[in-house]
Amino acid sequence: MKKAVLSVALFVLVITTAGAGVWLTHYFLESREQQELFSQLREDTAVQTSVSRNSSAPKETLVDRWFGFLKPGTTATPMPNQGAENEETPVPPVVEEEPAGVAEPVRHDTEMLADRNEDCIGWVTVPGTGIDYPVMWTPQEPQKYLQRSFQGENSSYGVPFLDGRCTPDSGNLILYGHNMFDGSMFTPLIYFDSGDLGRLVLLEIGGELREYEIIAVAHTTAKSPLYHYTEVDSVYGAAAFLAAVKSECPEMTPLSAQDGMEFVTLSTCEVSREDGRALVIGRRIQ
Repeated sequence: MKKAVLSVALFVLVITTAGAGVWLTHYFLESREQQELFSQLREDTAVQTSVSRNSSAPKETLVDRWFGFLKPGTTATPMPNQGAENEETPVPPVVEEEPAGVAEPVRHDTEMLADRNEDCIGWVTVPGTGIDYPVMWTPQEPQKYLQRSFQGENSSYGVPFLDGRCTPDSGNLILYGHNMFDGSMFTPLIYFDSGDLGRLVLLEIGGELREYEIIAVAHTTAKSPLYHYTEVDSVYGAAAFLAAVKSECPEMTPLSAQDGMEFVTLSTCEVSREDGRALVIGRRIQ
């Protein structure tokens, strides 16, 4: 009887291990494929290739460090496994800061992006973090790109997208992106804290480059009242939004409400709490 139980347990273990191996292989391959597709999209649509004025993108991406051994012609050794599941134990992104400069940020041909996919309305970049992706917007189907690639195929990586309640002219643009195990997409947001106040978020949308200065970082939940503010169209609306931010982010940059203020909110999942979310809020400065 004991031998039979042991045999069944061993069989289950083998099947489970094999299944985990298949899942990991699929995950590694999809990670490499999606990041290569995004990289090609960046290259094809880049108008110029200079970096932002306050930090630079990593010279080696986390995906390259993890999955370089899958790239033909390389002998890179993968990093040791530091986590267990997809979005539950992401690896901190590796960022190499450089001295402040005055170069203009990378620009993208947003018309070309729209020609390739009419749902694409722009591009978001957080210099020095690896966040450097197109932005989709489908108000009639708000979460269309939650599990879909830029090419429209099934993908656990998805593509960052604008909240369906917003328009490109909304006073607070809420952008969503995944928190992925390999450190890509919006994963860097979960490591932001008050030390990141003042960093830039660059958003190419509506035919212009918009610069936002980070004023607050919130580690909250999906029920946060900050998600309620999309139209901040008056000094009163700005005051209400800033008060809501202050309630969740005591260390935010002090600001007085003014008419015409514009904001951006980047959002991703965080597993430190139930329905956790990491939010980074920026105020438009240009």
